[in-house]
Amino acid sequence: MRGVSLEVPGTLSLSLQARPIALSGTRRKPRRIDARSLDRTQTNGVKDYEAVHKVQDGYKITLLSDWGKLSQRVEQKIDPSVDTKTEPVRQVNEMSADEFFNYGAELMKRNPPHGTDWSINARIKRIGLEPGDDFDDSLASADALARVQPQV
Repeated sequence: MRGVSLEVPGTLSLSLQARPIALSGTRRKPRRIDARSLDRTQTNGVKDYEAVHKVQDGYKITLLSDWGKLSQRVEQKIDPSVDTKTEPVRQVNEMSADEFFNYGAELMKRNPPHGTDWSINARIKRIGLEPGDDFDDSLASADALARVQPQV
């Protein structure tokens, strides 16, 4: 979602009071938006979970066409293959380079980068990561891949 002006609600915001934040785009063609990328709440481990869950329970996602109307509860379906118990940073740190870049390639198929991201796209192409394609590890040197392996 490019061209969106967004205030980050947090300790650096002007207010910590509950308030609506509208996210809107200028795209004509609808595309999938993963809500998890829109409502991240920082946690520094298990000790924060109770407070974070309280904040997350207050989040609502509403279509602009339904703005101001009584919200309807949507049934949440959690993919049982997704690990919801392990901290995300640990999951990422434990991925091999191949898993990490393949996952990134899959995400970019669903959520392609904007054209203004040309410089990073050019750099990641050198290691075999091109938006819209599968990850090609044959384009990356063994040394480069070894440097991003998990340190266990």
